[in-house]
Amino acid sequence: METRSLVMQTEESQDIELKDTIQQLLIDQKLYLQANLKVGDLAKQLDLPEYKVSRLFKEGLGARNFNQYINQLRVEHAKQLLSECDKSHWPVLVIGLESGFASVGPFTRAFKQFTGFTPNQYRQQFSGINKAQVA
Repeated sequence: METRSLVMQTEESQDIELKDTIQQLLIDQKLYLQANLKVGDLAKQLDLPEYKVSRLFKEGLGARNFNQYINQLRVEHAKQLLSECDKSHWPVLVIGLESGFASVGPFTRAFKQFTGFTPNQYRQQFSGINKAQVA
């Protein structure tokens, strides 16, 4: 029994360490901005089997799957870009590409899924708030 408990504790600590490594790669190094990023790319970089990395997204990071987690990070990045006054002239396509999406369709769908707005609606809503604050 003790050996089994020790093995489980070791696996848990390895998962915590792996979760920290994944977050460091994805967030600190902004790997999520890489277009067409796949769980296999991350697994290869970590020298781990894909199933282990996928499992960690579900169990350790609370995501439905890898793509959902990545898209959420990308949408947060896009929201930041859409809210910056100096980028108000950037087309939505450019915002999507700069956020790691390969084309405007998946960007708009993911953006709406996470925010309830299209990127243009979000930008209009935010620019209305900025104008009210300036006046």
